[in-house]
Amino acid sequence: MDIKTLKASILSRTMPQFLIFNSHEPTLSKQYIEGIADAAGLQYKYFDTLDEVLYDNTTGLRTPCVSVVVEDSKPLKNPKYVDAITNKNAYIILLYSNIDPKKYKDFIKANESRIVTFDKLDGLSLLNYATKKCKDHNIRVSQDKLVQMVEYTNNDLGCLINELDKIFVLDQSNSDTLVDYMLKNG
Repeated sequence: MDIKTLKASILSRTMPQFLIFNSHEPTLSKQYIEGIADAAGLQYKYFDTLDEVLYDNTTGLRTPCVSVVVEDSKPLKNPKYVDAITNKNAYIILLYSNIDPKKYKDFIKANESRIVTFDKLDGLSLLNYATKKCKDHNIRVSQDKLVQMVEYTNNDLGCLINELDKIFVLDQSNSDTLVDYMLKNG
């Protein structure tokens, strides 16, 4: 599944209950986890193993949530885990930082429609994101300053959001001077 399809399914509240995130951009994948949780009307919780989630779902002792299982290798190696997930009436996301396509080609092939890959964003996408966020907050920052900021953050969405938040907190309508100060003084 591609990101655009996932976004459309979140907006229409028809997102799949079981997804696998192959995340090279953690901040972006977290935004989608939050979006799924909001659309489902649930909170999200992180788990170390899928066994914990399956146990919780069988006992019925926990409050329903979007369960995010981080870096559990068992489902990659054993297809029975995936079968156990698909039969549950629960939102479950398996989150990996890098699924090795050579080592886990059978897993990838069997779950192609469930895997969403979050690649690192390019500079132009980050620039567009920063421009939109500044506009949303009624903050003016020149295009060249935003380009410098994207480069300064090494094209990292999480770092860029952090730097933009600093600007938004100070709430100056024209923030070019502030951006200059940030870039020169860290």
